Amino acid sequence: MVRQNCNTTSGRLGVDFALGQPIRWILVLSFLCLAFLGNAQTLTVSALVAARGGSMAQSGPKLESLDLNPETVFGGNSSTGTVRINQSAPTGGIAIALASNNAAATVPASVTIAAGSNSATFTVATTAVTARTKVRVTATLGNRKTEAELQVTTLSLQSLSISPKSVTGGNPATGTVTLNAVAPAGGAVVNLTTQSTAVTIPSTVTVSAGQTTGTFSIVTSAVTAQAQAQVSASFGGSSGHASLSILPPTTFSMALNPTSVGGGARSTGTVTLSSAAPSGGLIVNLSSDNAAAFVEPMLEFHSGKTTATFEIQTAGVAASTTATISAAIGSVTETASLTIQPSSLASVTVNPTAVGGGASAWGYVSLNGVAPQGGLAVTLASSLTTVTVPATVTVSSGRSSAMFAITTTSVTSPTVATITATAGAVTQTATLTVNPLGLSSISVDPSNVVGAGTANGSVMLNAPAGTGGVVVALASSDPSATVPTSVTVASGHSKARFTVTTTAVSTATAVTLTATSGAASVTTTLTVNPVGLQAIRFSPERVTGGNTSTGTIRLNGPAPTSGLVVTLASNSTSGTVPASVTVPAGQNAVTFLVQTTAVTKTTQVQITATAGGVTVTANLSVH
Repeated sequence: MVRQNCNTTSGRLGVDFALGQPIRWILVLSFLCLAFLGNAQTLTVSALVAARGGSMAQSGPKLESLDLNPETVFGGNSSTGTVRINQSAPTGGIAIALASNNAAATVPASVTIAAGSNSATFTVATTAVTARTKVRVTATLGNRKTEAELQVTTLSLQSLSISPKSVTGGNPATGTVTLNAVAPAGGAVVNLTTQSTAVTIPSTVTVSAGQTTGTFSIVTSAVTAQAQAQVSASFGGSSGHASLSILPPTTFSMALNPTSVGGGARSTGTVTLSSAAPSGGLIVNLSSDNAAAFVEPMLEFHSGKTTATFEIQTAGVAASTTATISAAIGSVTETASLTIQPSSLASVTVNPTAVGGGASAWGYVSLNGVAPQGGLAVTLASSLTTVTVPATVTVSSGRSSAMFAITTTSVTSPTVATITATAGAVTQTATLTVNPLGLSSISVDPSNVVGAGTANGSVMLNAPAGTGGVVVALASSDPSATVPTSVTVASGHSKARFTVTTTAVSTATAVTLTATSGAASVTTTLTVNPVGLQAIRFSPERVTGGNTSTGTIRLNGPAPTSGLVVTLASNSTSGTVPASVTVPAGQNAVTFLVQTTAVTKTTQVQITATAGGVTVTANLSVH
């Protein structure tokens, strides 16, 4: 509303105009005021002229947008509308009028944007439609209006499926209808039909409100030959089809191999059909009447196959047990018997099969299956007092073997002991050879050393030494490698170490090291190499002509007492070296300077070092 006032000293004349009145009427009133009051009076116009078409402007929030999400829904489902204004709503909020141009989608009469907010949401409810329908939703605030379009589509049948795809006549199947969206309130009724006399189905199936699928039972009749039944479903102008194979009673046979096993072993079952499995395959149901024999519940025949196999896993039993294995196809069942025998002792073994007196070995008993619940006790015995075994060893329930310890004492000559294992009526044996305590080997590490270095030697007995230990005499075939006169293997141990000390040699020398205990001797070879050149390096490897670089010569071991003289040579005058350099005694490296001269282009200078007939080279880059 706009108010036009004419003020005088004696009073005020005022006229109200509604917003949107043409501005020419306001101007007319202004002239009338001037005529009535005279030129000396003051004229005030308390109005804002509207920005469009001369109308008076509207103040406060303005409607900005209307959005729908989703913009397409299936009839019976809903969408969410959102209205927005260009500023926060004032105290008390602001109401936005709503409308729909089609009964397929309904909206509330208005929605209120709360104070301080600039948006509000509302629900657009839809009903089922027979064809795709466009609905225009309108939001209004004052003289501003905005619209959004909602697509309401039809609910339709998406698919029809049957499980299983084939059954023996007389057995049931299950059909499932699936819609392209959730069913509306009251559900969706799908019509069902079939032309086959071999199946019976309900005339309709209802998909419950809020659900997308519904199931129904298919009853089949016995047939003498394979029949194909087609089931059809229709809803909302859409339809779906699915086929069910109805099979005549299948004849088949079943055999087990072997028919008798030790508990824990496996047997294999074979099912043979009288004719090839139909399209879609065939399922055989399997079962066992005894927990000691386990089978998977189903065996699948692929289309066109006539045989299939399955495994029977058995458990350990304390006494002979019979399990009946059943295979069923529809109403036809075949059975076979499997005998499960108590596991018996299959073998006893020892490792190692020969030891020195005083050493230990391990024994193993093995069954031909697995031990029953509670385990299986095996009695043990040794034919010699120098070889001891426990009285019994138990194979744990579900296991097929067990381990036991064998201990020996010293003997003066090789002795063979028989280890006997007994379980029930079954006895098995193994032998263990016990040898007199003696040297087993001598070794040296490393087996190649540079003179004036050391190596680590070891002697090994064939069994742990007894009380007081065992003294082993040592000898070397050459003075370039010396060893202690003897080493003692401590009581309870089978190994002792010693140090081999070498001296400088001029040529590679093979030294035989000998260990002796009693009448037994063992040997090994150590090679002592002369000290020689190993490498030559420069730092830096690239220098500017006129500068120097430091060369380093390395040996493969410490230089001898008199040191080692190394001859040096250069293949270019761009880099000069001393004629020779000496590696001090006991050292394995020495340095020298390479003096270079200015060059016009990069030059590779080869430096050669020679000592004891060995030559090494390296390049220095002068630029």
